Amino acid sequence: MRVYYLNLFKIKRMLMIGFLFGVVVIIMAMTLIRQVPRSSPVQARPYALYKMQTNQKVAALTFNVSQDSKNVDSLLDSLQNTHATFFISAFWVKNNPVLARRIIKEGHEIGMLHNSSPGSVEKMKEEILETSQLINKIVGKPPALTRVSKEGCNDLFLITASDAGYPVVQWSIDIFNQKNNDKDSIVNDIHKNIHPGAIILLPCSAEVAKTLQTLTKKLTGDGYKLITVSEMVKPGPAGTE
Repeated sequence: MRVYYLNLFKIKRMLMIGFLFGVVVIIMAMTLIRQVPRSSPVQARPYALYKMQTNQKVAALTFNVSQDSKNVDSLLDSLQNTHATFFISAFWVKNNPVLARRIIKEGHEIGMLHNSSPGSVEKMKEEILETSQLINKIVGKPPALTRVSKEGCNDLFLITASDAGYPVVQWSIDIFNQKNNDKDSIVNDIHKNIHPGAIILLPCSAEVAKTLQTLTKKLTGDGYKLITVSEMVKPGPAGTE
């Protein structure tokens, strides 16, 4: 028969070593956890507004007014009680302050128009802010929206405009590429493609000025309410659901 003797000193020593080893492991684990970078929240990708998601029959007439644009006075004469959104360039507002003020006076909306996207973020932001300040100085009201040419509507512009606080508004219907720009063709093309929440881009042409009354009558006759882009994006009866 064998007799085993327990060495209490060795047992205590082994327990102490195990305890210290466990403490070291815990400290190392906590250190590693602190060093692991926390994942930043996912940033929503800036986007351009092409149309509003709504079941209500609302639509917005918009115009791009750049340095070569004419017929703005004729367009205003033809719009009468229909309010539209005019996206105007810095060059145009600087050279047509009276017309710019008339746009606001008659209840229309003004947004900024950029014909291209400048090369760097700094230049882009500078152009956006300078155009906004210029419009505010001339018409007494800062623009709430901005628009850029189709070619310039890239991620860099969208991010820069969003950071500056300006939603980018494009369009879901335009007639620039159609072969015939006569009165009937303009009305029929838009009427064929109209949809709730449509943002319609119209050229500043003499033919469009002659067509506006017929077009607005046709659309309102179909139950559409023609409002500005800013009115459309507001929640409520006049805008989105």
